[in-house]
Amino acid sequence: MIQKRFREFVELNETLKKRFADRKEELPELPPKTTLLGKTPLDDRQAGIERYLNGLLKIPVIGESYVFRKFIFEEAKDLPSAHRNTTEFKGGENSQRKKQHSIESDA
Repeated sequence: MIQKRFREFVELNETLKKRFADRKEELPELPPKTTLLGKTPLDDRQAGIERYLNGLLKIPVIGESYVFRKFIFEEAKDLPSAHRNTTEFKGGENSQRKKQHSIESDA
């Protein structure tokens, strides 16, 4: 199970844009943290993050990169053990095993 704060996904996205600048147009869009009307519902954000991660896995050079794999397998920064919302991350076409992640709301 992988547990991350939303800001960690933002950091990953920025790192990937810099590291893979030549593939920047291929990178999927990270879902917004908020909408014009306020906070994005957590379920919507989780679904968006799952689409984002699946999109990254569809780009082999990114899905197999050290940066991406480190992000997936390392512990979350400053994530308290209580109040975690979890969702299953099934992986993309290039994923050979199921992964789970949970996302803590940065409220």
